Amino acid sequence: MRVLLIIAALFSSLPALAGNSGSCMRLVSSFGSVDRLIVPTLSATFKAHGTCIEVTYAPPKRATVLMNTGQIDGVLIRTASYHALVKQSAFPVPEAILTGYGLLLTNTPSPENLDGLKNMRLGVMADTQWQQELLGQNYQTVEISDYKSGLAMLKARRLDGLLIDNISYGFYSEQTEGFEVVRVTPELDAFLFLAHTHAEKSEQCNAAIKTWKRVFMGQLKSPVQDQLVLPYLSSEGSLSSKP
Repeated sequence: MRVLLIIAALFSSLPALAGNSGSCMRLVSSFGSVDRLIVPTLSATFKAHGTCIEVTYAPPKRATVLMNTGQIDGVLIRTASYHALVKQSAFPVPEAILTGYGLLLTNTPSPENLDGLKNMRLGVMADTQWQQELLGQNYQTVEISDYKSGLAMLKARRLDGLLIDNISYGFYSEQTEGFEVVRVTPELDAFLFLAHTHAEKSEQCNAAIKTWKRVFMGQLKSPVQDQLVLPYLSSEGSLSSKP
């Protein structure tokens, strides 16, 4: 509740720009709990820049289907590697919305490197590119529908580990007591992927994202900005953070 009150207070910081033009763009996010923190201010900022957006939730795999079949106008908060899944239908707006990194939660002592994960049952979010890119094909993975259920499975020892981004972790940290936490990726930028049919709105969206980051990210104290000092599991490959 306190975070929501802070958000409301910050709306007055938005610049008075052009009014809304045309119908709202339909965007999808798969972040769940993070949406409650980000979407209200992001929508208001886009409106101040003359673009109306309506954001709904869909699981990652469903969001990709909706994007590739032209049923939505964009997908929020996906890493650069997501472009491989939607390149025929969408492109990343250059300015990243958020920057974060991947974490591994375990209910046993954490491995010293990624090879140590191969004998573990790992919870992964379906169609989440950074997790797929990190693990490849040689790991035992279990698809989860959301992080809340994944944490419950980890606590019940139906999983040995769970991959989660640090932003989502901030919202569930009270449910992670007793788990070991290690960082498993470098910093990864997350973008708005916009339908090619709205390419003319790219600059407007880019400007709105820059304004949102300047106004809200610099003032709002939230899990989005938390930095965890954690060990970093090494791997031979590297994950790209740029589109």
